Amino acid sequence: KPKEDKEWVKFKAKHITSQSVADFNCNKTMNDPDFTPDGQCKPVNTFIHSNTGPVKDICRRASGRVNKSSTQQFPLTTCNKPIRCKYSQSNTTNFICITCRDNYPVHFVKIGKC
Repeated sequence: KPKEDKEWVKFKAKHITSQSVADFNCNKTMNDPDFTPDGQCKPVNTFIHSNTGPVKDICRRASGRVNKSSTQQFPLTTCNKPIRCKYSQSNTTNFICITCRDNYPVHFVKIGKC
C-alpha cells in the first residue's frame, strides 16, 4: 500500500470534519492547540463535513498538480475574521474547488466550482 501523501494528511486535518454542521464549533476547533501550533489564530478556514472518501474521490485520475471541482455538493462551515480569536461561523452547501496532486487533495482553493 503506497504511503499517504503528507499534504493529504495535512489537508484532512485542516479541512475535513466528521462532526455535523449542527455540532461544529468554530471557536473550539480553530483554537485547538493542534490547529494553531504557532499560537496564532488563522484568519479563515473552511471545513468540509464529510468522510474522507468522497473528498479524495475528487482527485481520482488526477495526475500531476491540478485544480478540480467536486461533482457533488458538500455541507461546509467557514470560520472567519477572528476578533481576539473569536470566530464568526457561516454554513453553506456547495461544490468545492481543490488542488489535487497525484490523486490526493492537497489544498482547498475555494467554495464553488473552479
